[in-house]
Amino acid sequence: MIITIAGDIGAGKSTVAGILSRELGFKNYSCGRFQRKIANDRGVPILVLAEIAKTDPTVDEATDRWQVEIGKKEDNFVMEGRISFHFIPDSYKVYLAVRPEEGGKRVFKSKRPDEQANTTLQLTMENNRTRREAELYRYKTTYNLDPTDKRNYDLVIDTTDIPATEVARRIIEGMRKHPHRT
Repeated sequence: MIITIAGDIGAGKSTVAGILSRELGFKNYSCGRFQRKIANDRGVPILVLAEIAKTDPTVDEATDRWQVEIGKKEDNFVMEGRISFHFIPDSYKVYLAVRPEEGGKRVFKSKRPDEQANTTLQLTMENNRTRREAELYRYKTTYNLDPTDKRNYDLVIDTTDIPATEVARRIIEGMRKHPHRT
């Protein structure tokens, strides 16, 4: 069983993926961690890498190849990434939604070292919006794909008012009920 988790910025994708991995005994992969490594290797913050990726296709190409290879070679893992469902089409596809204000609060509170530009909640929300717009533009122009279209997913959960453990429980329950997944 392969689970791909996409969703809004600050929806809890990484947290939920970690819970699922522990609960199910699955490996946990993250496109965000992979891209943070690329940013670190290039010596730039993740927000700058998102801008670079607008004109440098090697950022997305590396991430795409990485996901496809894992999807071909492995089973029993969780892949967290906004368009992972596209690159691993036989996965159980989950979308986590969150209201922008709550997503902004979560990102601001996380204080990730590579997101030092998020010095206030308002600035964090603006950075989230800018990042989302840049990503949606890239996905549309590169792949003709809208990862926010809920029809792409087997399960959609609004995480705004529920804890990550409950989100993970709902995903496990949903995948067990899904007719063509084992």
